[in-house]
Amino acid sequence: MWVERFGEVCGICGRGPSSRRRLDRDHCHKSGLARGILCHACNRALTATVTREWMVAAISYLDRFAESQEEAA
Repeated sequence: MWVERFGEVCGICGRGPSSRRRLDRDHCHKSGLARGILCHACNRALTATVTREWMVAAISYLDRFAESQEEAA
């Protein structure tokens, strides 16, 4: 059912299962609802404490760094 609903690749990075490890079933820790399938690395990186707002702030932070590197070049 999970593969039919979410596909056979990680919902974040697009990697498929490896010969050593299958994909993890991801769910919302508050509601318990299924969100998709993730590789082990992405599942571990996407902790229960990461929120959408935090991710937007993190992207802004990384963008500011990239811009400062471009200006220095």
